[in-house]
Amino acid sequence: VDVNNIMDNTIELKRAELQNAIDSYISSTFNDATAAGCVYAKDAKLNIVDSCFLANKGSNAITYDHNGHIQHLTYDELEQKVHSFSSNLINIGVVSQDKIGIFMPMNIDAIVAYLAIMKIGAIAVSIADSFSSNEIQLRLDISESKHLITQKTFIRAGKTIQLYAKT
Repeated sequence: VDVNNIMDNTIELKRAELQNAIDSYISSTFNDATAAGCVYAKDAKLNIVDSCFLANKGSNAITYDHNGHIQHLTYDELEQKVHSFSSNLINIGVVSQDKIGIFMPMNIDAIVAYLAIMKIGAIAVSIADSFSSNEIQLRLDISESKHLITQKTFIRAGKTIQLYAKT
């Protein structure tokens, strides 16, 4: 029995099933809304990320744990990090509607990455940090992600987790 062939066929089957489910949902949702006469914000322009930074620049935006120490990030600091990250994405050629995978735990760096991706109009593709190499590749293939944002390691429950090695 060729285990690799069985796994490849299983992954292909799951990929096809997932893509069919997505296509079906999008098609039915769009057709239902169109039939009901809905118009989706025609000619509207809104960058949701900009609305994240309307608060007082010196106010606390995020409180988080960094290696056992409570840290705070102001709206101004967060906005600077997001602006820097989005500029770097643009510099490597990311454009609006590009799909970018994010394979990391939900930490301050992930928040900055998500906001930066949305700021430039790209699409964030979430990939759980618990996924295996095959599962990661499947998500990247299905989503047609052009780039992957990750980190080498992170600490969870006192243990160092190797993340980058999975990619």
